[in-house]
Amino acid sequence: MTLAQLKEKYGSYPLVIRVEEYDKEHPVSTIDLMDIYYRTIHDPEDGFKGSPSEFLKQQEQALKNEYLNRYFTSYPKVEVFSYKGKAFRDSELFVNNNPAAYGGILVQSYIPNAPKLDGKFLIDLHTNSKAFATYQKDSVKVHEVNMASYVKDGVLMMEIKDLFNGVLGFSIVGSTMTLNGVELSYYIDGKTVKVGDKTIELAAAIQGGRGQIFVPVRSFCEAFNLDVRVSAQSDVPVIQIANYPQEKIEGIWQ
Repeated sequence: MTLAQLKEKYGSYPLVIRVEEYDKEHPVSTIDLMDIYYRTIHDPEDGFKGSPSEFLKQQEQALKNEYLNRYFTSYPKVEVFSYKGKAFRDSELFVNNNPAAYGGILVQSYIPNAPKLDGKFLIDLHTNSKAFATYQKDSVKVHEVNMASYVKDGVLMMEIKDLFNGVLGFSIVGSTMTLNGVELSYYIDGKTVKVGDKTIELAAAIQGGRGQIFVPVRSFCEAFNLDVRVSAQSDVPVIQIANYPQEKIEGIWQ
């Protein structure tokens, strides 16, 4: 069989990983286990001799037992986003309730669950990374920011179209942004926005130019009625933004 025929019959098995620890220029890597199977069966000396299902079972077990633990020792510079299109935590590769896995309980506390309901989303930002993911019920979209976010007076600023890249229903028309039916009015260099009849002060003024709009991430998202939680651990620079309530665990999130 050709690789295309194998994938048509058995499917694809993509594993999507943040790899900035190893490759600063290409922070996201996608490894398809079916591609690996195709290469190994064509190795004349050490090629795998079994069926695709046998190979995939072997590879998945090895990932659970060894390889993913090795990756997570470098978290958050290395992170598994998804496997077969599912959030890693919801996939068959995730080892549940094992305090020895993935660098321990602390790391496991930051691995995202996908939302359970249609129309919900979770944006998982790593403030020192070019890559982040948007999780929805049946999809994981991984993005690389077009321009690196920056910190201004201690406040994380991010380009708005990058931030909401994977979110359906977000739009900008003139000085109005709309998300999930909520309208927010803003102006460049302004520190306040208007949502309905409420005027809300942001942590920093909105910046813009050349078609880009940078916003103070936490206060802007909260003005948009989104739920924001920030890592309480200084060495885990994670912000998670959702359009549903998130659990705030003391010592983990603030």
